[in-house]
Amino acid sequence: MLPANLRALQNVRVAIDEGTRLNTSDIQEFSEFRRRIMTMKADVDLAADHRRLATFVERCPLVVRVRAGGVLAGTFAVRWLDLPGDVRLLLPEYFFFDGALRGTPALPWAVLRSLVQHRAIFQKKTVYLGGIGYPTGVLAAETFFGRAHFLGDDAHHDALLEQVIAEMGPTYLRDAGHSRMPTIPPRPSARWFARMEARPTYRRYVERCPAWLDGFALPVVLRVAGSEVGRAVAKTLTRSLRKRWERTNTSNITS
Repeated sequence: MLPANLRALQNVRVAIDEGTRLNTSDIQEFSEFRRRIMTMKADVDLAADHRRLATFVERCPLVVRVRAGGVLAGTFAVRWLDLPGDVRLLLPEYFFFDGALRGTPALPWAVLRSLVQHRAIFQKKTVYLGGIGYPTGVLAAETFFGRAHFLGDDAHHDALLEQVIAEMGPTYLRDAGHSRMPTIPPRPSARWFARMEARPTYRRYVERCPAWLDGFALPVVLRVAGSEVGRAVAKTLTRSLRKRWERTNTSNITS
């Protein structure tokens, strides 16, 4: 059955590059895709926002673009800091996937491809993932990487979170404890809210940032163990392939 399931990936192409290899047209496409997924706030300087995106992406050793049927349908870019104590802090940004790919193998396949091609990312003794994100992204990351940590959890993670804020949080509002984002996130489905209410991390997030749907987000860090991540991604890929197969066969039976 699995070989047939893999045909779900035939129209998906994953490009993995260094940011310096992307040309002006590539960056423009990357930026326009983000604006198709997210609603930009009315007061955002779009030219300045594009320059920030371009500067970040061009600095990233790992830039992933996913195409479905030839159309850009997923992106993420990652750079990292090497810190004292043999610690590496991964800083992903612009992680977006078209809603049409939800439930398909495209996301875990892209992540798995990235992990295989960049195994050296995990050569440090301790690796963390850090960023400023909405709960949709934080909870998805937690599926692969384990428990998410916010400011105030403990001194060790707070030190890492301050690094995240210094690198990625120019709009961090210290008194409020969250960042003012340039975007308004898509509102998840009622089913998503029903499922996430049972997740302790979602409740902790909302306690700290109740107005996230208005475009505010929290800094977060998660510990990353390379072998565990690989297994989690592979498991998610297998599960999504099976779901895709079941959905396809159900459609064929009832049509």
